[in-house]
Amino acid sequence: MNLKEGRPTADDIIEGVLLLTERRDFPGDLSNFHSMFYEIKNKFPSLLEEFVFSTNDLYPYSKLLERVLFRLFGSEVIEINCIPNPGQTKFFVSRLITDEMKDDLRKEFEQKGILEDTEKAATLLRSLCQKKEKSFVSI
Repeated sequence: MNLKEGRPTADDIIEGVLLLTERRDFPGDLSNFHSMFYEIKNKFPSLLEEFVFSTNDLYPYSKLLERVLFRLFGSEVIEINCIPNPGQTKFFVSRLITDEMKDDLRKEFEQKGILEDTEKAATLLRSLCQKKEKSFVSI
């Protein structure tokens, strides 16, 4: 994460939201991620202002979010566990992420004036994940 200059990048913001949920795992496939971040964008439009979602398909889709997630996979910030049953696919925050890294992120986001919205977005994501997990159990 390189937050030293200007506004955090799209990658920084998504990484921040994921890390500040304090979760290690996130249920669902990519379509679920797009849907959850679409909801977050609706609640916190200034935080995710760079993200444009198309709603003309089966689920809200953001080309930028897709690229960000791909880069986060490539940098090993997040990992995916592809289970044969798509309803049980999970994303994981890498075990390489330390509490010190999260503390640095909080400091940088506070300096940039986006910590409060990022924490609120992380709380919303945590809630959306819990709802998704409950829907898996009830099926």
